[in-house]
Amino acid sequence: MPKHTHAKLLAGTLRPDRMRRLQRIEHLTTLPPAPTDLTPAALAAWERLGKLSIQAGSLTALDAELLCLAARTTATCAELEAQIASQGSLIASREALKANPALAALDRNRNLLLRLLDALALTPGGRERLPLPPPKTAENPFAWLD
Repeated sequence: MPKHTHAKLLAGTLRPDRMRRLQRIEHLTTLPPAPTDLTPAALAAWERLGKLSIQAGSLTALDAELLCLAARTTATCAELEAQIASQGSLIASREALKANPALAALDRNRNLLLRLLDALALTPGGRERLPLPPPKTAENPFAWLD
């Protein structure tokens, strides 16, 4: 497993020449308007996830569709959880009890949501992959001796 940037900095093994450079895309400081076709639950997720992405410094104008998909997936997960809460984890079939099909759908949606949150840098691993400016090196007070 690769070391995190902060661990490399503390260990003194950080190589600024190997760091990802900042992209020239401007990061947003305000949340763009939400798409008009979002459900109320998806709209709430849009605002919550958008604010978190702005705080992380990872939201650009190019990420609006990604944020929209994450908001819709969050709303879908909430709907599936409500369905499972009302129907139960097991449902009766003709011969026996079987797992609620919403459980599999919820699992798939949660996996998708985790990947989307990672792409929006809303997970520790996603934040680690953000391009960082090279660290500022302290001025050497003994440089005049060289």
